Amino acid sequence: MKRSITFGILGCITLLILVIYHFPQSHRISMPVCTTEGDCATVEIDVKYFRRLFSLSYLDGTVTVDGITYYDSK
Repeated sequence: MKRSITFGILGCITLLILVIYHFPQSHRISMPVCTTEGDCATVEIDVKYFRRLFSLSYLDGTVTVDGITYYDSK
């Protein structure tokens, strides 16, 4: 009885960890960048990191430099 309760609790904890592992992580960064000549621009990076256990993990998102958006169109 005690052993089955322990395995049930460990199974639930393992399942919870695996579900949380698959949630995408979102990162958004905005920073000014300048050249040595003094030209400045604003760079905004907005990405999501998708972790997968049995397939490839991947990034999805955009990079914006002074209002021009670059992104990976799968």
